Amino acid sequence: MERYFRTFALKLSSTGVFVATLCGTLGCKTVLSKNADVLGGKTQCVLLPFSRNWTQFPTVEHISGFRGTLYVMGDVHGHYSELLELLSRARVASGTADNPVWLSGHNILVFIGDLINKGNDSVATLHYVMNLQQAALRSGGRVIVTMGNHEVSFLADPMGSKTEKLQESASRAGLNLCRDIHSPNSPIGAWIRNESAAAVVNGILMSHTGYAYEALPTAWDQKFRPIVESIDWPKSSSNFACGKNKKGAEKQGFFNATVWWGKNGDTFRAQQAALGVTTFVFGHDPSAFHEKGKIAAYFGDPIGSALVKVDTGLGNDVSRGALLKCGTWSPNGSCAKFEVLANPSVPGQGGTLDFVPLNVVPNPPPDQEEGDPDRDC
Repeated sequence: MERYFRTFALKLSSTGVFVATLCGTLGCKTVLSKNADVLGGKTQCVLLPFSRNWTQFPTVEHISGFRGTLYVMGDVHGHYSELLELLSRARVASGTADNPVWLSGHNILVFIGDLINKGNDSVATLHYVMNLQQAALRSGGRVIVTMGNHEVSFLADPMGSKTEKLQESASRAGLNLCRDIHSPNSPIGAWIRNESAAAVVNGILMSHTGYAYEALPTAWDQKFRPIVESIDWPKSSSNFACGKNKKGAEKQGFFNATVWWGKNGDTFRAQQAALGVTTFVFGHDPSAFHEKGKIAAYFGDPIGSALVKVDTGLGNDVSRGALLKCGTWSPNGSCAKFEVLANPSVPGQGGTLDFVPLNVVPNPPPDQEEGDPDRDC
């Protein structure tokens, strides 16, 4: 995998060798060459090896012993204004994309993936969440972002049909999609590539689809690393063009699995036992459990175990967004009480968020068939 570095300084030494100081998200380094063009004399960029720092950015974020409030946000899909309204009314965060304000102290907010596409302002959404992550850290809180299938698709095929809304959003913002959003040398491009596949807080595992790869923790790295590292930045260095990665990107498991929990939740219980977690929280499919537009859950055994879907189809005619909240914990690390903070269905209504019952399904039913118009992952 390769990454572009901008040339910050280029000069001809007394010995006739060009000296360039190249800086990017991995830091700066000095490179010597007899060819100025290689160093960026014309293109202002140069190819250097790129690799994700897996120690700093692990496949799975693990947090134990947490006793604050956990919020989980489903698929945002570029619906920036709805996201701001929801977080502001929940008193979790406010502000703007350039100047977000973290209001939730030492608490945790998890985005379950698919920040982009479909809505009108994916660029502002990306900037807001990326900057909010830093604002939360400065206040002692955490914002964790897991990767979704739309992020994987964008990295593999940035100009594909699924990214039309993202392309329009970048154009309106005066940005070059390839150079400013997709390039791993851009802040956003590097940030997306460093997203986690999943997060585990106490006994709750959160990922885009909830599926946990054969219930083996070692399989997470074995599957996720090749997905990230196989997505090559295209070689058109002269104009920062970006095209489709001919290799494609594997999008199974964490990113595209549906109806994985098995008949009557058998697979869910097997993964739960193997991983030692109590609850799986997932997005990806707003119609899962046949509960479109709602946060819904299947509660199993032992007490405290749950399978919760949080994708409400934000921005459609059914939902204007909702947050899953847990602020009370059982000794075994499970959530003692889930709450749903739902945005009122009528835009512009004042007051706080509605506290609505968590929709409970007696058994996790089969999902809609592939191709059903209600399935929009």
